[in-house]
Amino acid sequence: MPDTQKVYKVKGEKLVPVNRFNLEPAAPVTVLGKNVIGKRSVVVAHPVVQSIEMKKGIIPLFKTKKEYTPFIENVEQFNEGSKFKAHEDNRVQMGFPQIQITPYKQTLFYYENVFDADGNIKGYMGKVLVGYKLSKSRSRLQQNIDLSLSQATLQLKISDDETTLINGIIHHDSNYIEFNLKDEAVKIAFTNLITQIEDLQCSIDLYFEFKGYTEVKFRPIISLSPITALRKDLSKDIIKKANAQGKLKVSTLNFRKSNVIRAKAANVKVADKKVKMSLPKETETIVKSTYIYKHNQTLNFNLSSGLFKTLNNEKVEANPFRLNNVFSEFQQIYMTAFPFDTLTIYKSTLQPNTFLIVPKKYFIARTSDDFSPCVEISFFANVESSQEELSKVVFDFAIGPDFSGFDSAKLELELKRNRFLDDESDIRFLFPNDLPDAEIEITGNNLLQNAMVVKDGKYYQLNYETESLRDSNLLFNALQNGISQYANLNFIYKEIKDSSIIDTNINKTIGNAIEASLDNDKKTITLENFSLSDCILSDMVVRDESKEVFFNQTFFQTFPVLKSSESKEITYDAINTLLDNRTLNSIELKYEIVEDIQKEIATQVSQDSDLRRYISVLIDSQPKEVERIQLDVEVVNSQSLFNFETLKEDLKDPLKRAFNFSFIIPGKQNSQNINYSIKYFDENYNLIKITTKSLNYSESATLRIPGLMS
Repeated sequence: MPDTQKVYKVKGEKLVPVNRFNLEPAAPVTVLGKNVIGKRSVVVAHPVVQSIEMKKGIIPLFKTKKEYTPFIENVEQFNEGSKFKAHEDNRVQMGFPQIQITPYKQTLFYYENVFDADGNIKGYMGKVLVGYKLSKSRSRLQQNIDLSLSQATLQLKISDDETTLINGIIHHDSNYIEFNLKDEAVKIAFTNLITQIEDLQCSIDLYFEFKGYTEVKFRPIISLSPITALRKDLSKDIIKKANAQGKLKVSTLNFRKSNVIRAKAANVKVADKKVKMSLPKETETIVKSTYIYKHNQTLNFNLSSGLFKTLNNEKVEANPFRLNNVFSEFQQIYMTAFPFDTLTIYKSTLQPNTFLIVPKKYFIARTSDDFSPCVEISFFANVESSQEELSKVVFDFAIGPDFSGFDSAKLELELKRNRFLDDESDIRFLFPNDLPDAEIEITGNNLLQNAMVVKDGKYYQLNYETESLRDSNLLFNALQNGISQYANLNFIYKEIKDSSIIDTNINKTIGNAIEASLDNDKKTITLENFSLSDCILSDMVVRDESKEVFFNQTFFQTFPVLKSSESKEITYDAINTLLDNRTLNSIELKYEIVEDIQKEIATQVSQDSDLRRYISVLIDSQPKEVERIQLDVEVVNSQSLFNFETLKEDLKDPLKRAFNFSFIIPGKQNSQNINYSIKYFDENYNLIKITTKSLNYSESATLRIPGLMS
């Protein structure tokens, strides 16, 4: 897992970790996993370090209670008895509060029978209820750290070496946690709670979030916008060698930013297209981050304690269950509304209304703040020497599942319609990342399968390093120009083996591009497109305060395209006349982003960089007998090969008859040519004509494909 506490960069007016994108926060249990199970208390850095505003906030005048935040010196030496100085006042000593876990209102466990149509018992429904309480601060100079419970899990022991996790529902207003169980989980939980064998007793994990300040060191490369910090683990050897020669060049490509590096620092001088630089000294700064404090406690009480009851508040005085040692934790279900090529759905046999979702496609994700693709490419190279071992290209990007909020709302409706729900409680969707014991691997792509993979909520972050210009050309071209690289994303969990497809096409990014805001006073919905591309809306799902669902697909059949930076207002009654007198709580949209590569990625002419070249391909109109065109390109300098294919339906669209591709070149150039061949095919895939040519990319950045008869 990348070290998020040592290296940061400036993004606008926020300080954010290098190689961490602003995605939805990851679940604590997902990132901690097996490594911390068994420890009573542990503190780790949050998997998603939040962006911290560098501006000073305005303190309200009416605020009477002074809040203190701990100053963290060494996160690895934390325990429940650790003491810290307050960042606001070093005289104040801070520590973790005592955490007391007790049965909630004298009821720890209760269950009820579930009957079939003939009146026979077909299963069980049950709950485990625990209350939690944090001790108060002792004095003004002895303050407790302000903890906020973010997640709770119940670890049920199926056997002495097998554990399953049950996610809890946190009721912050009453300070208790509810764990819903069904069938075999009811039996296992009851046995765990009353057994006298320590290896078979269940335990509860509480994950608390808290804010803390810490001092970090980072070394900026050059003053760019945004400033990029150099990762110590990726570049230590390169820096050591290249600094001695004074020949280091570092280029960072940030999507939606200009790819031209404009040096502003005084220690960077440009002459004859050769960049020489001295690395700045390490800088210390204090940043505010989010941490997770995990507390573990065994749950075990005698059967005679009176804490075990039935639904009718009758005490359970003997074990009414017979355990089934062989069972499946998830069972696959099928619905015609979600075909196999889009989604695999598994229903939990332990938790009611809990479903494991395996989206069959993963795409590059967008950040949650500025909606830009989560891709960063760094190039470390010695531009004057022929020593290829000094060149290194680092790719960092995040992929997310093709499962939007609209898809989630639609799935809920289909589950209710097909009667897959156990009761009227809330529905919970799990992703493969939510299963700590699931094995993840990438196959089918010799580049991506060598990448380091980090779980991040429902996303995966991939880090791939290479010293091969040929390999970096292929992946660089795929990420920057919309030419897909595919791979298989496989995961294994107990009896489940499933796989998804990774598509790195930048034209198919995943994430919100439209922000929808509700105004229940004016009864209006405001839609604003924050993407750089236009969006076509096709459907909408809204929920009112009673969780009733409304939608209107026909409304958007005549709705105009929502252009970039454009906002439109819709009235409630336009969606549904029944909404005029209702209060809406949520809204989910279905839309298509009409990506425009020219806008999404700032492309420059070929002379803009010593490390990269951009080629614009222009396809002239073709006669009707041409069904497809194939373009094969070889970069002579690096022997990199590229293949492009355009179909007849694409040739009808003038926007699709032009595209860009780019490639990386070695520092020492023996040739400045690319060789290419153009193949014309008819509808039966017969080769009509082949043309072979060469292009000097130092003289022209345009490759034209003429018409067949030209």
